[in-house]
Amino acid sequence: MISQRNAVEMFCIASGRSVDQKLEDIGSGLNYKRKSFLYFMEMVEQGKISEIVVAHKDRLVRFGFEWFEKFCKDHGVEILVMNA
Repeated sequence: MISQRNAVEMFCIASGRSVDQKLEDIGSGLNYKRKSFLYFMEMVEQGKISEIVVAHKDRLVRFGFEWFEKFCKDHGVEILVMNA
């Protein structure tokens, strides 16, 4: 079986995307104090990310995905959800 993490990486490679950085958090999508999540938000704010690929939108945040999607879009970042 292919893990969620490997599936995202394989999807990126198959669709011609380069994977510059992988961020992972162990914890709930309800916890907005996750170390990698906070780092990711800073990277978006600073314009250091152009695209984010996630397997499922609830892997990023459990609730309020639309707000985070708009936040990213307002900072020039697209979120691609593999299994929308």
